[in-house]
Parts: sequence; structure tokens; C-alpha cells
Amino acid sequence: MESVTHDGLPLDSSAPIDVILFCPACGMQHIDTPEHWGGKVETHRSHLCVPAAGGCGHIWRPADVPTNGVIAVTTKGLNDSPLQGAVESLARDRDSLASRNAELEREVERLHQLINTPQTQDWMRAVDLEAAHQQERWGSAHDAGKAPEDWFWLLGYLSGKALAALKAGDQEKTRHHIISSAAVLRNWHRHIAGELTSMRPGIDPIARGIESRGRDLEEIAR
Repeated sequence: MESVTHDGLPLDSSAPIDVILFCPACGMQHIDTPEHWGGKVETHRSHLCVPAAGGCGHIWRPADVPTNGVIAVTTKGLNDSPLQGAVESLARDRDSLASRNAELEREVERLHQLINTPQTQDWMRAVDLEAAHQQERWGSAHDAGKAPEDWFWLLGYLSGKALAALKAGDQEKTRHHIISSAAVLRNWHRHIAGELTSMRPGIDPIARGIESRGRDLEEIAR
């Protein structure tokens, strides 16, 4: 039985053709070196984008004859186009991508710091707690008080209280009503998405227990 290589070729096959190869999957240049094959490169047609060399592991066959990936070929035709322009273009593209990548990394870091400031984290945590409180306190299986207008009026009511508190110089109440308004928006979004359908925004403030009877409209608005 005739001996063959790992690629199914007879050992006495003709010498492989030196070619410049690039992996069609990741674009990495493929160079056949003895280090990747236990000290010896066997004749082969299919090529492995060697993971040990930073490749992706893709296997492909660039030709029906044995080939050998090299850094560069040793001959040049009289009418061949110069490679320098293409190389410089690739270098510019590489530098541009590296610059863009660095810019995006800086933007990700900026957004990460912005989102993870103590003030932002505290606000988001407060909105989560208030949204859960609203769901528990104003929840109902009935459909009454769940029309789109009910969400609109509740949001306007709470936002108006935030405005009144701010004009009165009460920072603590202002923050509280802003958080309550944001929690309503969160619950409204969940209601539209079908995640939460029990909350009833259309109950008057007295029925909710957030206002007491006997106050006139001016006091309630305050």
C-alpha cells in the first residue's frame, strides 16, 4: 500500500506551489512553518488556520494542487502592479480601525462611569423600589382605571407635584415626586409590554391614600 500524507497525497507527490494565502474566515495570513507541524511541513492541499499562531481554526482548500503558504513569492512579472500602494492602504485601514477601536473603548468607559456613579445608581435603585411599591399598592385584577389616559393623568399629577415642590424650594419632595414619576413610566412601559397588567393608575389620589380628605385643590397641588 502506498504511503500518503495527512492530506491523502502520495509521499512522492510533486513539490507544493508557494503562494500567498489568507484565511477566508478571519483574514489572517497563512504561513506554513515547521513549528506548527511538529518540525516538518507535509505536502498538503487543505490548510488549517493554526490556532497556536493566533488563527481561527478554519480549514480550507485554495487549490486542487498542493500549496505552501509563504510570506511572499520570489518572482515578479514585468507587468505586475506595484504592491506598495496596496500595502500602504492596508496599513492606513489598520491604523484607522485601531484609532476607531480606541475611541470606542474610551466611549464605553465614559458611559460605564456615567451609569455607575453613586447618584445614578441611587436614583435607579430608588425608581426600582418605588415601581415595586406602586405595583403592590395600586394593583388590581380588574380593568377599571387602566386606560392609556389614566397613565397620562397620573404621570401629569405626580410631575406637577414635583414642579410645585421645586418652586417651593423643597428639594426632598421634588426628588421624591420625580422618582415617583419615573416609576410610573417604568410601570407604564411594563404594562404596554405585557409584563405587568395589574397596576391601576386611574384611581383618584384620595382612594390611593396618597392624599387626605379636607385639603383644597391648591394644597393638593402643593
